[in-house]
Amino acid sequence: MKKVKYIIYNPATNGVRWIENASQGLRIKGFADTISTRIRHNGWCADYWQDTVYRGIVYQLPARNGEPQFISGYADPCNDDCALLDFSTINTCEIAAAHQADRFAQLRAERDKEEWLKDQAAYAIEELKDSISATRQSIIKLCADMRKMRQTTQAPPSICDALRAQVASLLKSIKHDRRTITKWQREPYSMFN
Repeated sequence: MKKVKYIIYNPATNGVRWIENASQGLRIKGFADTISTRIRHNGWCADYWQDTVYRGIVYQLPARNGEPQFISGYADPCNDDCALLDFSTINTCEIAAAHQADRFAQLRAERDKEEWLKDQAAYAIEELKDSISATRQSIIKLCADMRKMRQTTQAPPSICDALRAQVASLLKSIKHDRRTITKWQREPYSMFN
């Protein structure tokens, strides 16, 4: 017995619908870059590793009054035959729908990239905070060792100077890490520059 697939969609939010098994209920016209020669790329990367690519796609609806109707959206990069389609704007020109689909995919990729950057920055900031905490513990231990050395023996000045220099270096490292945290909180994309 052959399993029958049906188109599955969610309620429209601002005219945009998530469609599964799109080919079961809609006629695919193609990807935006194959429809319009002015689009010279195969989608928009949503992260810096280029693992997730949103590619504009155009579907055709039944004609109205003899005029073809096209809807645009982007193909889901993780699921076959799934798309997010914008039903709020129905085009009668296939090329216009292709450009709209490309822009729709671009906006989604930019939003995802921004979220991905914020997540990466938050993770890196937590690592820097842990590093600062560990460095502070090292400074506390060094200062305690210096005090103990002064009280118990006559430590040569060169040893105390070396320990002071090490503490100064660790404090400089903490200051640098704090500046980096502030920068990454304001501009997450600066992590990769």
